[in-house]
Amino acid sequence: MSLDKEATGISPARKTFGILLGVLLAVISFMAAVGEVFVFSNPQLTQSVGLTSVGQARLNSTMRDIAAEELEQSDPSLALVGRGALLENPLNATGITAIAMQRYGSEDYDDALRLGLLSDRINRRDLGGQLLLFQTNLQMSDFDQAIKHLDTAVRTAGDRQPLLFGLIAQALRFEEFRAALAPKFNEGRDWTAPFLIHAVDQSSEADAVQKVLLKLEPDVLQELTPRIAGRTLSKLIAQGQYPEALSLLEALPTKDTRLLAKFGFASETVDPEIGAFAWTAGAQENVLAELNLEPGQAEDVPLAKIDIGAGIEELALSRLMALPAGSYQIDRRETSENGGSLLWRIRCADGQSFPDIWTSETGETVVIPASCPFQMVQVYGRNTRASEPAAVIINAVELTRS
Repeated sequence: MSLDKEATGISPARKTFGILLGVLLAVISFMAAVGEVFVFSNPQLTQSVGLTSVGQARLNSTMRDIAAEELEQSDPSLALVGRGALLENPLNATGITAIAMQRYGSEDYDDALRLGLLSDRINRRDLGGQLLLFQTNLQMSDFDQAIKHLDTAVRTAGDRQPLLFGLIAQALRFEEFRAALAPKFNEGRDWTAPFLIHAVDQSSEADAVQKVLLKLEPDVLQELTPRIAGRTLSKLIAQGQYPEALSLLEALPTKDTRLLAKFGFASETVDPEIGAFAWTAGAQENVLAELNLEPGQAEDVPLAKIDIGAGIEELALSRLMALPAGSYQIDRRETSENGGSLLWRIRCADGQSFPDIWTSETGETVVIPASCPFQMVQVYGRNTRASEPAAVIINAVELTRS
C-alpha cells in the first residue's frame, strides 16, 4: 500500500478522480452562473424548480467546495436550500441533489448515494445529480456504478459533452478507470468513437486510448478501426511510442503486421487505418505527393508522382517500418520532370536523434542494424530551379534482402 493511501485512506487514482470531477463541477458551476445548468434568468423557470437565486448561488458555491475538497465539514445551509426547494416542489430532482451534496460534504456517502438515486429516479437528465452519483460511487470504490452514472451524464449532456470528454480523457491514465470503462464500450455506446477521437486529438492521452482499445472485444475494435485506429497509431508514433503502436496494430483484426517489412507502394502500405505505418504525405504546401494505386491498374502506370515547388527541398512522403536486421538491396526507377529529384532516407527511429542508416546518395545497399527495430523512411522532393516547378514520377521501388 502506498504512503499516500495509508495516510488518507483514499487511493491516488480515486483522489485524482475527485480532482478531475472538481474541475468539472467548477466549470458547471460557472456555466450555472450564466443560466445554463441550475440558475435560470427567467423568474418563472426559477420558481418552477423551487430554488431561489440565493439558494442556487449557495448550491453552486457548495458544489465547488465539495468538488475541490475544501469543506472540512458539511455546509448545513445547503440542506436548507434543498428542503426549501422540495417544499415548493416535492418532485424536484435539483433540490434532492442539493441535500445529497450536503450529505456528501459531511462524508455521509451512504445517505448521499440514497438521495442521489432518488434524484436519479425523478430526473435522469440532471447533470449535477449524475456527476454526484459518479463521485459518490468512486468514494465507495464501486467503479462499475460510477461508470454507469458517468455514461448517463455523457449521453444526456448535450452541448456540454465535449467538456466531459476532456476530463474523462485525463482519467483514462488510471487502470481502474479503464477497466471499468471498457465493458461499457463493449456493450456499444454511441459516444465511444467521438470520445476516443477527442481523447486522441485534443489531449495527450493516446497511450491511454491504446490501452482501452486493447481491452475491447475484436468485433467492437473492428467497428471502431476506421474512425480511431489510424489517428491513434499516428499519435503514438509521433510521440515515439513505437512498441505501443505495434501492439495496437497487432490487435487490429484485419491488419497484418507483415506489411511493416513491405517497402514499396501497395494498397496495404497506404492504408489510412494504419496511421503513420502507412506512406503519409508531408505537411509542406510546396511539395505534393500523389499516389496512384487504383485496383487493376496497368503495370506501366506510375506508382507515385511528386510535384515540387521552385527552389525547395522538403519532405514529400514518410512511413514507420520494422524491417528485420540484415542487408538489403534497393531498386528504384524514377522519371524526372524539369530537373526534379528525390532524396531517400532510412533513419533509425530511436525517438531522439534519428540517425541515418542509409540515404540514396550512398548506393543501393541498405544495412539495418539489430539495435534499430524501427525505421523511419523519408522521401524528400528536390528542385534546384529557382523559378519553375518540377516533378518526379516513381515508376517502381523494391527492397529485397541480400
